[in-house]
Amino acid sequence: MQKLTILFGTIVIAILLTSVYVMVQNFIAFSISPDYFTQIKFPSFSYDSIMPGSEREKAVMLGLSSAWWIGIIIGAAVGFTAMLYNDYGYMRAAVRNGFLVIFCTVTIINFILLIIGKFYWSRTDAALTPLVPDKDNFVAVKSVDDFIMYAVIAGVVFALVYMVANKARLVRLNTASL
Repeated sequence: MQKLTILFGTIVIAILLTSVYVMVQNFIAFSISPDYFTQIKFPSFSYDSIMPGSEREKAVMLGLSSAWWIGIIIGAAVGFTAMLYNDYGYMRAAVRNGFLVIFCTVTIINFILLIIGKFYWSRTDAALTPLVPDKDNFVAVKSVDDFIMYAVIAGVVFALVYMVANKARLVRLNTASL
């Protein structure tokens, strides 16, 4: 029963962490390129007409409304993998470390994408963004947004591999000590 509690707690925490992460990411991305949100994101989600508040607040709320379901998937993957552990302390540590691996992976990949988008793709996408005043930042933010799911998938895979490898290491240590 305690394992199920940790599983459901992991899913709830993943929803909260993912939502906060994407809200902060959108806050920063809006600071880099407000044009990306006003020309691409808001119209595609009809946020211009249904959401009150400033454009920055809309960008942050867009992060919340578009990220919670990813948290369910992340939480389920990490939570079910953590159920491999028999000790609840190890299980909680595995969940914490899994979230840390995902956070670091996604953040590093997003930063790399931002740099590549700003300094490389913005030079090759000239015909695609003719009406944007700040094309370099627009393409940089677009590159992060276009590839965010790949970053999340990579983070989850790395976390699950880490968690399973750590469990195997613990099993080897326990059998060696017997």
